[in-house]
Amino acid sequence: MIHSLSVKIPSQEELVEKNFHFLYSKPNPIINDNSLWGSVIYEIWSNNQVYNNLYSSIKHYVKKVDSALYNNDFSHKTTRQLELTKNIIIEGIKFCGEDNKNGLLNPLKDMLVILKKYIVAKELAKKEKF
Repeated sequence: MIHSLSVKIPSQEELVEKNFHFLYSKPNPIINDNSLWGSVIYEIWSNNQVYNNLYSSIKHYVKKVDSALYNNDFSHKTTRQLELTKNIIIEGIKFCGEDNKNGLLNPLKDMLVILKKYIVAKELAKKEKF
């Protein structure tokens, strides 16, 4: 039995959209894998690489949410992108070493606080429309 694994390097759009499903094996022609591509990347990185990526990603994510709040940007596109990016961060936390997870507690707390603010502001904006 021959097995072959192809990993597609995602573009910036695919990074958020989760368009990763290239798994081919014989005799089964194509098997779709709709998991986050980040799982593959995080699995081959060291704990420190995962931690560093997550730390900076969370900080950047908080800034993006803060910017969306400031601009009252509650569009479907922005909301979807924020949700998908949050999912990638959560996926990465699964692969972060136990020692490094403690270093992510404060950035994660900041992320959750601003996400709550965003959700509340989005709901208020929706009510004001009607």
